Amino acid sequence: MINAIQYERARVIYINGIFNSKQNASNTCTKILEPEAKIKVDYIWNSTRLDGIFFNDERTSAKYAIEELKNYLVEHIFEKRKICIIAHSKGCHIALQALEKLESSYGSDLRTYVRVYGFGGITLIPKRLGVEVHNYTAVGQDLLGKTTDLIAETGGEYYKGFSENFVTWRTIRVKPNLAEDYDTREIFTKNHYDYHSFQHVYSAKAIEKIKEFKEMVEASEKTMKDVKALARSLSGSCKKIAVFVLVAFFGYYLLESRKV
Repeated sequence: MINAIQYERARVIYINGIFNSKQNASNTCTKILEPEAKIKVDYIWNSTRLDGIFFNDERTSAKYAIEELKNYLVEHIFEKRKICIIAHSKGCHIALQALEKLESSYGSDLRTYVRVYGFGGITLIPKRLGVEVHNYTAVGQDLLGKTTDLIAETGGEYYKGFSENFVTWRTIRVKPNLAEDYDTREIFTKNHYDYHSFQHVYSAKAIEKIKEFKEMVEASEKTMKDVKALARSLSGSCKKIAVFVLVAFFGYYLLESRKV
């Protein structure tokens, strides 16, 4: 599953919500995301349960996940690798705090290495923390996602003409004071029984974003290889020109010295 491009240039990482075992977090990567996206997905295990909602993170195991994610980001960014973060529910809050710690320690320059996609987050992740940051929530049904003050158009004209299994995406309207800082989006879905499930409601969009990320990295890698090949070609041509000029100059010098 790991390829040379990913190993050298990119990492994808998933952060789960509350009430997930370590095995569940691992399975989300190996059985849901990786088979479709065709790229290895790492994970940071968020082991919190109800404490992850009702207590400050410094009093729960979330603090370890935050620190682990921050260290992960530092390690790979300083190796010049691009990073795609997929976060769900409480995982979005963990991602937010890790990214803010990164920003506080190293400034905003490192954001160019990071793309962040939050799904059903209990908090919004601002655009300033990555080169691309989207916050997704399920329209009209993800109650936890609605705690982030999103304004959803959940009825009327938007539901006319939708088939039972149809899913589409659009940019959501947000409160004026949020629109400038956050990129928030919605999913339309008829799956009312799994309103907050990452697997059933959000995984398809997550896979789509990972694929886009992978294609971007591969295109960047190809461009870099092409540029290096061109540089080597030009370098070889320049050497040949330099030798030619030196030979011509030496020949000219010999002719002139004979005249003398």
